[in-house]
Amino acid sequence: REFTERCLRYREIEQAAGIEPTVAPAYAPPKDSDLFEYTERVAEDTRRRLDLGSQTPRDLADILERDGLRAMSIDTASQLDGLFLFAEGEGGFALVDRSGTPERQLFTLAHEYGHFLMHRHIGHWLDYNTDSLPRKGDRVEMAANRFAAAFLMPRAAIESWWVTKGK
Repeated sequence: REFTERCLRYREIEQAAGIEPTVAPAYAPPKDSDLFEYTERVAEDTRRRLDLGSQTPRDLADILERDGLRAMSIDTASQLDGLFLFAEGEGGFALVDRSGTPERQLFTLAHEYGHFLMHRHIGHWLDYNTDSLPRKGDRVEMAANRFAAAFLMPRAAIESWWVTKGK
């Protein structure tokens, strides 16, 4: 409820300032393609579109905001790691539990971005702590996790590291 109210206030401020939300392209769900290949392609296409190169983004929240996903963080005092909301005309919002480690927060934000790009037709998504509530076989969550990993650690960067330092 608090998150929904923050989203509404955020949007009211944007409207008062004459700011219309930008919305990144949406990716259609894969029909017959491999989930891993699909999510990696979405991550690579997105990194290329945002001109991120192969490095981990420094200010992910700012990058995502420019791409139409507004990021907020609060202490959720629950098992909720993140939350994603999307409404036509209003755009996308992501909530990240700030009580997690910085690495967890970064991954959760990238995960919610994956929902924004690949699952916004659903409208909303709650992401509970996967340690406490495993959802084996949930293709939507697997896709968002794989997107986050590929987006934060692109194949080219991993291969380059392996060639120079991994052996």
